[in-house]
Amino acid sequence: MNVTQQNHHEMARQRWKMLARALHRNQEEKPADDVISVRRISSFGLINLLPMKNSEESPGEEWFDYTIRIGQEMYSLSIRHITQNITPVDLMGFNNTGNICVWPSEEVLAYYILCNPEAFTGKSVLELGGGMTCLAGLLIAKYTNASIICLTDGNVSSIENVQCIINKNGFSKSKVSCS
Repeated sequence: MNVTQQNHHEMARQRWKMLARALHRNQEEKPADDVISVRRISSFGLINLLPMKNSEESPGEEWFDYTIRIGQEMYSLSIRHITQNITPVDLMGFNNTGNICVWPSEEVLAYYILCNPEAFTGKSVLELGGGMTCLAGLLIAKYTNASIICLTDGNVSSIENVQCIINKNGFSKSKVSCS
């Protein structure tokens, strides 16, 4: 076995160990920042997340105020994070990475949307695979004059979470839907 193959096998072994730790960790444990993770950039720093006062009646969830500053304008949205453990069943069937994080690409898209709200005036918007937050679509709904916004994901838990976010932020049901 050559050095390249050995490195490949070692990286694969470390990824399996990382998955095992994620599946076996206690509710109180925080995930480790593994250097072996494929995700190399966690954020571009365009969005600030501020924890909101969370109800003790709803364990397994945390609310955050996502804020973006562009020039003198401040944009914000209340976003719900699910904090319960991920099970093997949650990971099966299709790519579920959007169910555990906001990707840096979505952060950049959110910033672009807020810099160019006129691009969405009168438009119908369909967000496919928006994950647990559908952040881009929700910002379009709140800060542009788009006519209709439909937010989608293939994961039932994601859609339930997005519906909670829609309700918390007081969106008009005639303008925003999720499925």
